[in-house]
Amino acid sequence: MGWSTGGAITPRFVYLSALDLKLDGAAVTNIGASPNLTGTNTLADGSTTGVFGAFIMPANAAAAAAVTVRPFWAPALTDGAAHTVRWQMVIAKINAGTDATAAGTTVTWTGDSAARTASVTVLETGQVSTGVSPSAGDFVRFTLQRVGADAADSYVGNVNLIGIRIEYTSTA
Repeated sequence: MGWSTGGAITPRFVYLSALDLKLDGAAVTNIGASPNLTGTNTLADGSTTGVFGAFIMPANAAAAAAVTVRPFWAPALTDGAAHTVRWQMVIAKINAGTDATAAGTTVTWTGDSAARTASVTVLETGQVSTGVSPSAGDFVRFTLQRVGADAADSYVGNVNLIGIRIEYTSTA
C-alpha cells in the first residue's frame, strides 16, 4: 500500500496493488515474462468478477471526504475500436461498534472509452463514492467488480487489474 506525500498534491490518494486485494471471483495472474512480471487480478469478460479490500482513511483526510475509486488495469487483448468496461463498487464505512457485514452503498459506472492495446495500462477516471463520506481514521471496506455481462461493458477480453487508486480530499 502506498500513500501520497506532502506538497501541493491534490487530490491525495491511497494505492492498493492487486497483491493487497482479496478475490471476489477474480483470478490471481501475472502478465509479462520474467524478469518483467506484473502481478494482476484478472476480471473475466462476460461475468461479474472483482476484488475486495479495506483501508483506513489517512490522518490528513478532510472530514466527510468523498473518495474517488480509480481502477488501474491492463487489457488482455488488443481492441482497435473504442470500447468501455462497466464497473461496480460497493463501499461502506465500518467503525467500532458497527456490523462488519452491513450492506454498503453500490455505485455503478462505465469506464473511459478508448481503443486498447494488450498490456498497455489504463488509469480510469473513476467514480465518486456517492453516499459514503469517510473522515480521517475511518475504516472503509469496498468491493470493486467488473460487470462484464452488462450491455455497457463493450470491451471484449479479460481486464488485468493492477491496482486501485483511491483519491480523497485532505485538510493540508
